[in-house]
Amino acid sequence: AILTAKGFISLVEQGKAVFLDINPPDLYHQGHAAGVYNVPFQAESWKDDVRRILKGQSLPIGLYADSHAVMETAVRVLDEESFDVIFTWDRGLKGWQEAQLPIERQNG
Repeated sequence: AILTAKGFISLVEQGKAVFLDINPPDLYHQGHAAGVYNVPFQAESWKDDVRRILKGQSLPIGLYADSHAVMETAVRVLDEESFDVIFTWDRGLKGWQEAQLPIERQNG
C-alpha cells in the first residue's frame, strides 16, 4: 500500500520512522515539513549522514525534497545501501502546504 503523507507523519510521531529533508539548507530554512531532519543530499558522504541520524536503528525512511531528480537519485543511493524508503515527497513546501500538512519555519 502507498502511504499517505498523514499516515507517514503518524509513524514519525510514534518514533517508527525517520523523515529526512534532503533540500539544501537555504531551502530548508525557508520552511519545511514538521518533524524532519535536514540532511542535504550530496553524492559523497550523504549515506553516512543518514546512517548517523538513524544511530544504528533500521527504521524506515521518508524523504522530502523540492526536486524530483534529486529525489530519484537519493532513493537509489538508499536502496543500494538497503535502507527502507517508505515515503517520498518531491513537491516541496508549496505542495505540502496545499495538502494542509504541518510545517515549521526557522525564526529569524
